[in-house]
Amino acid sequence: MKSLLLVVLWISMLPALHPVEISSSKVSILEYCDMLSPEDGFVPLHRSHLNLGLHHQEIWLHCQIKNSRDHALTYALHLSSPLLEHISLIEENQSVEMGMLVDSPISRETLSYYFPLHLVANSTKEYYLRVQTIYTPLDFSVFLEEMDFFLHQDKKTQLINMFLLGIIVALMLYAFILSFYIGDRSYLFYALYLLAVLYQQVTYLGLMQLYMPSWLSMMDAKITIIKISFLIVTSALFAMSFLETKTSKRLHRIYLLMIFFSLIEAIFLDPRAEFSLYSMILTGAIFILYNLVAGIIVYRNGKKEARLFIVGFTLVFFSYLLMIIDALGIASVMLHFRNLLILTTAIEALVLSLAFADRYLILQKAKATVDQLRLEEAKNREKIIHSEVIKKTKALNHALQEKELLMKEIHHRVKNNLQIILSMIRLQNDTIHDPHLKEVMFQLEMRINAIAKSYMNLITKNSLRWVDMDRYLSSLLEDLAALYDSDHLIEIDKRIVIWLPFKKAVYIGLIVNELVSNAFKHAFQGEGKITIELYQEGKEIILILKDNGKGFSENYDAPSLGLILIETLVIGQLRGSLERQSEQGTIYIIRFSE
Repeated sequence: MKSLLLVVLWISMLPALHPVEISSSKVSILEYCDMLSPEDGFVPLHRSHLNLGLHHQEIWLHCQIKNSRDHALTYALHLSSPLLEHISLIEENQSVEMGMLVDSPISRETLSYYFPLHLVANSTKEYYLRVQTIYTPLDFSVFLEEMDFFLHQDKKTQLINMFLLGIIVALMLYAFILSFYIGDRSYLFYALYLLAVLYQQVTYLGLMQLYMPSWLSMMDAKITIIKISFLIVTSALFAMSFLETKTSKRLHRIYLLMIFFSLIEAIFLDPRAEFSLYSMILTGAIFILYNLVAGIIVYRNGKKEARLFIVGFTLVFFSYLLMIIDALGIASVMLHFRNLLILTTAIEALVLSLAFADRYLILQKAKATVDQLRLEEAKNREKIIHSEVIKKTKALNHALQEKELLMKEIHHRVKNNLQIILSMIRLQNDTIHDPHLKEVMFQLEMRINAIAKSYMNLITKNSLRWVDMDRYLSSLLEDLAALYDSDHLIEIDKRIVIWLPFKKAVYIGLIVNELVSNAFKHAFQGEGKITIELYQEGKEIILILKDNGKGFSENYDAPSLGLILIETLVIGQLRGSLERQSEQGTIYIIRFSE
């Protein structure tokens, strides 16, 4: 009411206006209007656009509109900005109100706020327009436009804006899906950043005011600082994750400081105070400039995937810069390019989506390079290892050959020593006249000979561990036959198909020596036959020695030294069993594990 009374007081002081002549489908009428000044009353404005920035004040405009045609006209008086909070049109004591903070009963169908004007033929009308903002910049133009043409152009603008927003929505959903699918936080922060841009742009373009309930639009106008803070924080989180700023502590700390400062502003700044809005805009300006500089620094430090990040945020940087210039009232660049930011954001979203792919390609290339280096390193290592293996193998073969030579030399010396002992025993035996003692010495000689034969077998064969029992026992039996059976009356039949370790071979040699000697001496009185079998059955070695002589002696309860030696070797050394039978001769069956 105060404002209306003030206008009435100034009516008497109004100069003669130059009326706006309707001569085309669209006319800018602001330059034909008078604006109320507290000092001078209504004075000619002479501007096609009014931009007072963030100054919280009330603007009164006065204009005359003339219809010189012979028929009535219906035009739309619309304001270019959808961010105006209170708008009143006064015509012949009638007032119509609308705006972001006005719960108007009139349903909206356009992005811009407009008033339908019905002008009769050959008439002139006066209008008063009152505009006021608290939370948003006061920046607008006023147009008089033919109704159908205006509605058509507005629908076209809505479709363009919807298409651009649809691109961002699609890329946002794609980023959300990828963030959960591959677990990369960069995609999640990027999706949140696009969400913040979408939220800011649906208000800036007028879509929030057009399609959402009036109470939501009114609430949205009061949280401008929170929306800007949300935009800064999500953009910073995305930049920190994508650029991997943790590798550069200074850049990372500045980002964290900006996030912290933005959150403090969102909590404590009053959106109704001009200082608060200026502070938030200054923070946003510093941030978008720093975001661009950080991308350049990271790129120069060798992170190639930052190149498309720089391209994308350069586009948005200039769009935000133009918006800030408009908000500060310095210029009105965005008047004819209101959807410039959403257009550059859509392009930026596409570029940054390519940046993710570019980062993947760079990582793949780096991985391929690393894999190639690893492969070459593995090949080099393999060559080195192969060379070392050959060298070590040669050394081991050489050492093994030396060991075998040494072992052969040792066995040869042992065999020679045994031969010397045998010679000494034979010489000593020649001086003995006692038959019993002479027999004892002879038995000792044969036992030592059995051991010497085993060493002879090792020396003449390549193997120093295994003994060919057929060769070994054949040589031993030939010596026994030569000593005891000079007339060749005793037949020796053998079936020996096994190799034994040296130690067990010596034991078997001693056992065979004792048993065959006993057979030659005690079993026969003429012709006879001795059968020897040595073979393996499963994991068991079996030695069978039998003759067709006269059988056991009667003095079995007082066994000889030879039989005691046999039992000691079989049970104590071979861990085997000894079985003796006397049916049509004598049979010894010896079993032991391999």
